[in-house]
Amino acid sequence: MLGAQAALLLVGLAALLALDAAWFGDPGLGAQALSLGAPLSAWGIRGIGAAPALLALTLYALLPIIINTSVGLRSVPPALLDAAQGLGMTGRQVFWQAEWPLALPFIVEGVRSALVLTFGIATVAPLIGAGGLGFLFSAA
Repeated sequence: MLGAQAALLLVGLAALLALDAAWFGDPGLGAQALSLGAPLSAWGIRGIGAAPALLALTLYALLPIIINTSVGLRSVPPALLDAAQGLGMTGRQVFWQAEWPLALPFIVEGVRSALVLTFGIATVAPLIGAGGLGFLFSAA
């Protein structure tokens, strides 16, 4: 499974490098987009406003969801997985009927944390011109 994921990652990176100037508008920008110092314009996000704010909030919200999902799936006791396999369950049945129900509280907690963090960070979105929870204006 890990080999398949690595192969798909390499294929995706090769496809990104093979994109021509029609996609990015500048030859060689596909390779530049892979670097850590790539500008957001290489990914199609320009200027300030809602798009960069939404991207930042989305990336920020992924961390607690991914961490809690990982913790939830790793916290399933190995004896339970062995018992499920002993009952004759397939790998998919083990996941959906044994692992998923036990990991679900951790996953939901990750989503809850992500929502709280996102709402808190969204209050500073007006500082980058993305709107947000409203604008303060003076009634003239």
